[in-house]
Amino acid sequence: MNPTIRSRLGIAAATANAYLDVVAAHEFVNVAQANVSRMQTFADSVHVLVDNKLRPGADASQADAQLALARTQLIQAQTQEKVRLAALADFLELPTQQVKVDPASVLSAPPAADLEATSINAHPAVQEEAALTERQRAQLQVLSRSYAPVFHLLGSISGRGTGLDAQGNFMGGTSGLAPSTLNWAGGVQVFFPAFDIFRIHQEKKVQAANVRAEQMRYQQTIDDLSIQVEQAQARLDGARQIAQNTPIEVAAARQSEQQQRARFQSSLVTVVEVAVAESVLTQAEGDDAIARLNVWRALADLAAARGDVAPFVKTLGK
Repeated sequence: MNPTIRSRLGIAAATANAYLDVVAAHEFVNVAQANVSRMQTFADSVHVLVDNKLRPGADASQADAQLALARTQLIQAQTQEKVRLAALADFLELPTQQVKVDPASVLSAPPAADLEATSINAHPAVQEEAALTERQRAQLQVLSRSYAPVFHLLGSISGRGTGLDAQGNFMGGTSGLAPSTLNWAGGVQVFFPAFDIFRIHQEKKVQAANVRAEQMRYQQTIDDLSIQVEQAQARLDGARQIAQNTPIEVAAARQSEQQQRARFQSSLVTVVEVAVAESVLTQAEGDDAIARLNVWRALADLAAARGDVAPFVKTLGK
């Protein structure tokens, strides 16, 4: 089994997660930008009220402070997006400027269907252990046959030519260039390691133990990977349930934020309470984005646990 296959699987899984990290960072930028826009609108309305002597000047300062905090969070989100993009470019071995990410395809509704199932026996780690087991079995087979006798067939043929007759006179012409008298020999050689029987017997015991150990590692690998697949499937099911719940959280937080703004206009709440509602809405929007991305992450983890990320990439490209 080529060890680079397992390395490729790990790199492919890490690249998929790096891609999702970029998408997550991009969505956080959008959430932070929306928060800045809301806080800017709110701060402007507070300044209007303060200028008209309808609210104390402290409210304007508090609104400006919350706006500055929102801008800081936006800068942090933009910085994180650049960092994640650089990490993805490193995996792809491309300049950062050439890396193109389409967040819309991921941030839309996560796929409800499961990935195309692949057999756990196709996992590179399982195939590697299977190959190691076969190698140990082959070595045991070699030892089992090493005591058998080995037969060697030997043969030779030769010829000579002098160019002379029986009286020793040279016959002239080309006489002597070709052999005129031929001879041959044949034999059989038998090699039998009679005194190695005890050594070979002990070596076979050792090798048989190696085969059993490799078989146990093979079975343990299958068991471990099967558990990883079950865990990944459980995380996927949980991520889907959370993704179905976060839109309710966003809707409630948005409604609360609008109510707090209206109450502030009626002088029923302070700037701090409105800022808290804005913070809750921002958190809810971030939770919703993360929930959808976590479905994709769970799909990527499930594909990696099965040993093939191609079904995940295929689903991502739809």
